[in-house]
Amino acid sequence: MARLSTAILAVFLATAAHADAPAELRTRYGYDLSSLSGRISSSWAALTYDTANRELFMVDRSQGIVHVFTDLGIETYSFGDESEIGPISGVVPLESGDLLVLASRSSSWTVWRCNFRGEPIAKLSIKGLPDAFAKDFAPSVLQRAAGRTYIADKGSMRVLVTDDQGTTVATYELKDLLKFDKRHKDDAMSGFNVDRDGSMLVTVAPMFQAFVVSPKGDVRAFGTHGSAPGKFNIVGGIATDEKGNYLVTDILRAVVMVFDREFQFLGEFGYRGDEPDNLVGPLDLVAANGKVFVAQSANRGVKVFRYE
Repeated sequence: MARLSTAILAVFLATAAHADAPAELRTRYGYDLSSLSGRISSSWAALTYDTANRELFMVDRSQGIVHVFTDLGIETYSFGDESEIGPISGVVPLESGDLLVLASRSSSWTVWRCNFRGEPIAKLSIKGLPDAFAKDFAPSVLQRAAGRTYIADKGSMRVLVTDDQGTTVATYELKDLLKFDKRHKDDAMSGFNVDRDGSMLVTVAPMFQAFVVSPKGDVRAFGTHGSAPGKFNIVGGIATDEKGNYLVTDILRAVVMVFDREFQFLGEFGYRGDEPDNLVGPLDLVAANGKVFVAQSANRGVKVFRYE
């Protein structure tokens, strides 16, 4: 009887442990972003996914050009190569179907409202931006969530949030919010993104950490230094999937790591190599419609993984 009770208890504990364990992370290589003539080369492109139209925008920042792809990874058109607004570094779709485009020329930056083909409609006039914040503000990242536009300067770690008319809604000095000490006062963001609720997602490589900053300025942090699975070596981009999990790239380890909402490590994929499912220097990424799009270095372009 004692042996039977012990066996039943062992089965119960094993079942309970299995029930509490995270679901297995399942990924497989899908395809590379391509045109009719083959894979499109790029290095550390900026990525944005248009959920409404199931399109991916890839900004080749070295050329200032935007490539637009179907959900199957085929290029439909591109714009920016002959644009009058200057080289493009970021693009986000609006609910109306128009686009907002971040461009720069010399030492100045502008945000333009464009039609779906990238043709300029009007320059967005930024209103209510404090002079002290505007000084030396040099944004290179454009994101959008919850009806707001986020314009980020990775170097100074400052973020401007506007409405659709260009009126300043909020400004953030992330170095202050993250309580940087003297050792990290010159650090910059490796990755910047925004989740669906408007929380800012930030990675800082020298700190081996990722941060989630709420619209109210509350900060949560995760990540530890190391080369084992789930550890940060040279942390890169960050994004969320449809379930709210966090996806983080590691440039040196060449992987995409996945963490749940409580920052529990669920698994990783990629790894350095030349096979179709390998990665080389991954940085920016987006997750949407059961896929993960990952921008690589060394002209390796963007790989797409099917993801559960």
